[in-house]
Amino acid sequence: MLLLSIFGLSSLLGASDSAAAALGLGVIATLALVVVHIFTSLLPERLPRIARTIAIVLIAGGTVGALELLVNAFWYELYKALGLFLPLIVVACLVAARPEIETIAWTPRQACITALRMGVGFLAIALALGIAREIVGHGSVFHRAAQLLGTWAAPLDHTFFRPSLGFVLAVLAPGAFIALGILLALYQWLRSLTPKTDD
Repeated sequence: MLLLSIFGLSSLLGASDSAAAALGLGVIATLALVVVHIFTSLLPERLPRIARTIAIVLIAGGTVGALELLVNAFWYELYKALGLFLPLIVVACLVAARPEIETIAWTPRQACITALRMGVGFLAIALALGIAREIVGHGSVFHRAAQLLGTWAAPLDHTFFRPSLGFVLAVLAPGAFIALGILLALYQWLRSLTPKTDD
C-alpha cells in the first residue's frame, strides 16, 4: 500500500504546477472518490475479499476512464495539462478505498460523505500547492484558467509580477517536493501550537 500511496501522491505533485490544473485535478479526484466509494458500499457483504478487491479495481478504473473521456471531450486543454497524472487518480482511489476492501460496513450515504471529505482535503492540498508554486514561479495565480477550466474562470486570473522575476524551480518537479515539504512543516508547526487535551 505504501507504493500505491506514492503513485497517488505523484499525480498531486505532478499536476500542481498551476492553480488551474490543480483545481481541475482536485475536482476530478473528488468525483472519482465519490463514485468509487458509493459503488463499493453497494457490493454484497458476502463477497470474498479477493472478489471485492477485483471489483474495486474495476470500479476505480472504469470511473477514472469515464472521467478522462469527459475531460478530453469538454476540457481538452485541461486534459492536455494533466496528461498522465489523470489516470493515476485510479491509484489514489484504490488507496482511499482500502478500508472497504478489508471490511464493508458503510451505507452509500456514509460512503459519499467520507469520500467528499477525502476529496475536499485532496482538493485543498492540491490548490494550496498549485497557488504557492504558481505565484513563486510565474508571479501569477490561475494563469490560463479560462483555457483550462472554461470562460467562467477568467476572472480568477491575476498577475502579481512579471514571469521573468519568478523562481522557476517552483514550477519544476523538484519544486513540488520542496513546496510539499514546506506545507507539511507548516502543518506540523500549527499542530504543535494547539493545546493537547487529555482524555
